[in-house]
Amino acid sequence: MWSLPPTLPCTTGNPAECQKARLVPGSNLAGEGFDVVTMQRKQAYVIDVETWKIKPNKTCTLCTNPYMGGEVQKVPLALVDWRVLPHCKLQVSSVVYESSEHFVESNMNRVYPTWKDGLHLPSSSSLMLGGTHSKLAKMTMEQSKQDKYSFIEQDVQCAYYSYQLTEEPPLHKEFIQNLQGLPATYNKNTKAEYRRLLDTYGTHFIKKVKLGGRVSSVTSLRLCEAALSHYTETEVKDCLDAEASKILKNVTDFIKTEKNYCKKHTNDTFSSQFHDRVTEVEGGEAGVPD
Repeated sequence: MWSLPPTLPCTTGNPAECQKARLVPGSNLAGEGFDVVTMQRKQAYVIDVETWKIKPNKTCTLCTNPYMGGEVQKVPLALVDWRVLPHCKLQVSSVVYESSEHFVESNMNRVYPTWKDGLHLPSSSSLMLGGTHSKLAKMTMEQSKQDKYSFIEQDVQCAYYSYQLTEEPPLHKEFIQNLQGLPATYNKNTKAEYRRLLDTYGTHFIKKVKLGGRVSSVTSLRLCEAALSHYTETEVKDCLDAEASKILKNVTDFIKTEKNYCKKHTNDTFSSQFHDRVTEVEGGEAGVPD
């Protein structure tokens, strides 16, 4: 676990201080378009997260960053509640999903819990829309068609900063231009132009940010294969957790669990027995074994 002293309050900087200061880390992560169907960031901005000058005096908001040696950094106008998170504890969390539908629904609600707001979707269609074209969703749904599977997701994350957008953030000038270029009405003749806008900017934009790193691994457990190896879903989950904890230097849990059953069928790592495994790394530094 890492910890820092409480963050110093932010202040208003004069024009010279503002010009000299760098933007706070990750300030350009908010305001970006996001597609809830593919679960992908679009690398196109709905919100202006670059402007930092407070008119008419050209001042700005300055905050001290203890993670960067006490450097004073400026905050864009679209951002509020920027703060340093004082604790980071690396700990494995895991969940067993008994179907691909449960996996997709849970991930959608965790990443974007309010994605359905304002869309007036019937409950039967919302699950089959959100997140179903993501890489992991496609994998789990395809496997579920072939045999009876459970899916074990392990997650390790650590955040150093957090912030959110203002209630009425300024729109990005290019997004405004694209909106103004749309036909006034949506119909079969103008559908393609509206589709191009969605392809560029996605369906939503990112409003809240926690900046750090995350490693997520999904193991597809073929139930008949696990039964033949005399493993239950819970045992597989516990062994995968124990192995991941060992990598994170939390050795006590690993030794206690490993003695019981984690290596009874292999001399290699426990996870090597499962080939249907996908790992995604976001932020941070790569280098942690799968």
